[in-house]
Amino acid sequence: MYCDYRDQLQQTTINILGALLKLLLAALPNLPKEVVATYKQTGPFELPVAKKMFEYIFQAHKTIYICLDALDECKDAGSLMEFFQVMPPTVRLFATGRKNVETTIHRYFQDALVIPIKANENDVRAYIKTKLDENRTVEPEALDSQLEEEIIEKISALAGEM
Repeated sequence: MYCDYRDQLQQTTINILGALLKLLLAALPNLPKEVVATYKQTGPFELPVAKKMFEYIFQAHKTIYICLDALDECKDAGSLMEFFQVMPPTVRLFATGRKNVETTIHRYFQDALVIPIKANENDVRAYIKTKLDENRTVEPEALDSQLEEEIIEKISALAGEM
């Protein structure tokens, strides 16, 4: 599941859980009777309903891997982590995000393994150079070597903590 900063209004906890539930149900050969019964008996899809359905889904799968990418872009990251706090050991949660998301994760998962990843300055510089070279084929006179170096310097410096 990718959290997109441009779609935060739609990326609520209940919408994310609904999408995950749909994926997990699609992976099963048949819909569990309990999930169908819960769906028929309840009103709107809300957190208590989601919890009940996920309990059945967790039992129906041997192991589940959930990847939440760019969790720092999810406005409901805290409630999402709270929901997953009660998962059985057969569910593995992997989340990515900027450094500030680490606090949210540790609030709900004290023993979470955190692996910090930083951009390699040489890789960033090479990427920027490649993009500038691509633009140079369209507009060869657009920038000189001094401007190119200034662009590379400033962007690579800003990318250091990303």
